[in-house]
Formats: sequence, structure tokens, C-alpha cells
Amino acid sequence: VLTGSPDELYVIVDDSNIYIEGKFAVAEMECIGVVDDKRKCLYFNQLRLDYGRLLKIIQKERTIGENPIVVGSIPPTDSLWEMIRNDGFTVKTYPRNADNREKRVDMRIGQYINGIFRDKVPGVLALVAGDGDFQPVIQDAVQLGWMVEIYFWNSANSLELLCDENTPPLGVSGLLLDLELESKKPKTKEPVFHSLDPFYKTFSYGYGFPRNTKIHKHGKPKNMEVLHFTGHDFSLWKNDKIVIFDKGMFVWWFKEEDNLWMYFKNRRDLGKAKDLMLKTYPEIMEV
Repeated sequence: VLTGSPDELYVIVDDSNIYIEGKFAVAEMECIGVVDDKRKCLYFNQLRLDYGRLLKIIQKERTIGENPIVVGSIPPTDSLWEMIRNDGFTVKTYPRNADNREKRVDMRIGQYINGIFRDKVPGVLALVAGDGDFQPVIQDAVQLGWMVEIYFWNSANSLELLCDENTPPLGVSGLLLDLELESKKPKTKEPVFHSLDPFYKTFSYGYGFPRNTKIHKHGKPKNMEVLHFTGHDFSLWKNDKIVIFDKGMFVWWFKEEDNLWMYFKNRRDLGKAKDLMLKTYPEIMEV
């Protein structure tokens, strides 16, 4: 007997897919980073993603069918995964192979989605990914009567592979190809593409010192303004302490004991951030 309801939402995130492509997408939108030798375009290596904020964007007021799942490879430390678990996600990690590439990630996501198809009443499947390898499972979801939502960066070329001309036609709305399924059942709904680009300042941020700067406090990123605070032990600070999220500014910050740095593209954003931080934390001081 199938459980659940047609209104329930199931969220699956391909961590490496959204993270790697996000480094290029955000670099392009913010005009920051260094040039990637292979793609010949900007690449922002300090990018981080706040999955709790991403889930809020996707969920809206809808009911979650079961814990959202994030699948990815094991990073150098698992502290990142613990943060994601604290946001309510189920985390599945797999080791990398000798070439430092992902193993079994796409397969695991496919298995998880097939399990949902087997056990749940067709509802809403939200896939945060752009890899063309997911085309078959999306095709199955549509034919089974699921509403499929695809969330990804606009700039990812791989997303168009979901509509590859050599695969059965799959309709994806938004800025992508909008094709008709070869055969439609009465309840068949075409997938809907939601660009993450308009929301990147809400759930993505930069963390770390500027690349190629040997002595952090004596350098700054090219064409960036630096806001430097001291007078407090920042070593335990996490993202929730940075109060400029949702203020229309991209957040890039770094901490080191009793020093905290924030980087901005212009002095207007720097001034706005300074006022917010000093008002919220009167004990800190600008250097």
C-alpha cells in the first residue's frame, strides 16, 4: 500500500553537482574569483552553501514527505556534513576514487528516488541537480504521475543534457528546452525548472581568505573592499552570526581567533554591513 499524499514534497540534492557548478555561476554573477584554466572563466573556490536556507527556498509552505537527502562524496573533514544534518537533511557520503572523482553518487540518488516511487503516492519530487545522467529517472517520475521540479544554476551547460536530443523527449520549462513527451498519461505533468540564480545571495556565501594571498591580513581580493573587526573571540562563530544575509548583499567572510574579515564589491555594501554588524554586536570594533 502506498503511503503519503499528492501534496507532499521530496527533496534530493546532488551536493557536488550544485557545489561545483555554483563556483562558476556565483563567480560570474559576482565577478569574483580566479580564472579556471580548463573552462577559461571565473571560478570562486571559497563558495559555501547553506542547505537550510536552500531548503526554505524550495519548500515554501509545503509539507516535506520525509527528510530531504543530500548525496555527495566525503570531504577532507565531515564537519560540513554535520552542519547539513543539523539542518534536517539525511546525508549519504561515498569515497572518491584514485582520480579524486565521485563514485556511486548518481547511482545512489537514482536508487533513493526509485524507493520513493515504490513506497509513496505520487507527489512532488524536487531534484537539486543538473547532471544529464538523471534524465531517465526524471522520465520515469513524469510517466508515473509525479510533479518534478528541477532546481539548478542557469549557467550549467550539463542541465541541457536532461533534454538531450538522443534521449526520449522530456519537457523542462523555464529557460531550457520545452519539449513534449512522446506519450502522455492523463495525470502527466511536465517538469518545471527553477533557476537558483535569483536566490544565490540567500543561500550561498564565501568563506576563506583570498586565494594567492600569503599573508591574509595584509592583502585583499582584487577590486574588493575589506571590512575588518576585532575585540571579540570569533573562533566559534558560524553563519547564523553574520546578520547581513537576506539584505541584498553577497556575504564573503573569514575568521581567525579575534579577527573577522568581510569582503564586498563596493563601499556602499561595506557601509551597510558595518552598520548592521556594529548595531547587532556593540562589543566588536572596526579596525
